[in-house]
Amino acid sequence: MKTWLTGNSHTAALYRGLAQMSPQPDDVSVYPLGSGAYELAQFHEMRDGQVVFTASKFAEHTEKETGQTLVNPEDRWGFVLGTQTSRLFRDPMWRTADPVEICQPGRRPVPSDMLAGIIAADQKWVLTFLADCKAAGVPMFVVACPPPRSDHVVIEDGARPETVLFIDRLARKTFTDALAKLDIPFIAPPAEVIDDAGFLKPEYFAPDKSNGRRDGHHANDDYGQLMMAEVLSFLEGVKARTSKAATG
Repeated sequence: MKTWLTGNSHTAALYRGLAQMSPQPDDVSVYPLGSGAYELAQFHEMRDGQVVFTASKFAEHTEKETGQTLVNPEDRWGFVLGTQTSRLFRDPMWRTADPVEICQPGRRPVPSDMLAGIIAADQKWVLTFLADCKAAGVPMFVVACPPPRSDHVVIEDGARPETVLFIDRLARKTFTDALAKLDIPFIAPPAEVIDDAGFLKPEYFAPDKSNGRRDGHHANDDYGQLMMAEVLSFLEGVKARTSKAATG
C-alpha cells in the first residue's frame, strides 16, 4: 500500500529528512499541502462518500503528486496537521496575559473556558477533516508538528516562556484526546529533540532564511530525519500487524 505523508509547512523538514535517509522506501512519498493558515477554514468536502480537497493549493498539490484531488482510501495517509500551536501562542494578547492557572501579578488572567474555546476554534476544521476521512474508510495517522522554539519572537515581545509551553501542551492534549476518540494514531516527536523545559532543542532549529531573517518556528533536516524514522517505524508496525492478521 502506498503511503502519502502531507500537511502544512512543517512537512518540508520531513521531506528533506527522508531525502537524506538510506535506503529510501519505495512506498512512501512526502509532499506539502500548503500553508497552515488553510487549517483555519474548511478545506475539504465529502462527495459521494469520498473526501475531496477544496482549498485550491491543497487540491493543486495533491493532484500534482497523486493524480487526484481526493484522499484516496486505497492508499495510506499521514497528515502533518492540527498541532501548529504557534498560531495560538503568537497572538499579541499573550504579551501581557497568561492562562489563569499560571498568571503572574500584573498580567491579565485568561479564563480556562476562554482558552479552551480558542483552541477548539483553531482545531475545528482539521478535526472535521480527519473525522470525515475516518468515515470514508481512509487508512491514516497524524504526525506532530515540532515543539515550540525558545527563540520564538513572541517571547522576545513579552510572552512568558511558561505561557507558550502551557498553551502548547494544552492544545496538543486537546487534539490528541480528540484523535484517540476517533481511533486515529498519532506520532509524537521523539523525546530526544525536546529540552528539559519542553522546547525544541537548539540543534534542531531550522537555519535562518535566505534573506537573513531568523525562522524561529520550523525544525531542520536532522529533526526531519528523526521524525521520518518514527514514521517508518510506525509503518513497519502496521505492516507486521496486517501480515499477522492475514495469516491468522
